[in-house]
Amino acid sequence: MYDPAHRARTPRPVIATIRISATIRGLIVDAVAAVLPNEGCGVLGVLNGAVTSVYPIPNIDAAPDRYTMDPATLVRALRGAEQSGEPIGAIYHSHPGGPAYPSIADRATDVERDWVHVIVDLGGIVPTLRAFRLTETSVFPVEIAGGHRLGDI
Repeated sequence: MYDPAHRARTPRPVIATIRISATIRGLIVDAVAAVLPNEGCGVLGVLNGAVTSVYPIPNIDAAPDRYTMDPATLVRALRGAEQSGEPIGAIYHSHPGGPAYPSIADRATDVERDWVHVIVDLGGIVPTLRAFRLTETSVFPVEIAGGHRLGDI
C-alpha cells in the first residue's frame, strides 16, 4: 500500500534524461487535449528512466491556468503503479495556451520534488512536451529522449 513516509525515506536517483515513446507521448497529449480548455494533469509510471504508463487524474480546479489533482484518483494511481511494479516517477500537466515552462504556481505546488515534471504546450499547431526538475527556487531542464528528437518533442 502507498506510504508517503516510505517514499520520503527511499532515495531516488536524479533523472537527467527521461524516455518518452511516441505511443506514450500520444497518450499524454490525448489526455490533456480531452479536458481543454482546462489544464489536464496526471502522473507517469517510470521504470529505468522510461515512461511506461500514463495515469490521467481529474483536475478538480477545472481551470485553464492551474490544476489540483483529485486526491482519491491520485492515491489509486499511486497504489496501482506500485502494484504493477512501475513506480510513479513523473507528473504531467498542460498549459493550454503555452508555453511549456513551469509557471510560478507550478513551482509552488506541493508535489514530489524528486519527480520529473512534464509540461505539454497546447498553444501551437503541434503540441510540445518539455521536462523539468523543480525546486521552490529553481527550474532544471530534463532532456526528453525517444520522440522525434532529443529535447523538445
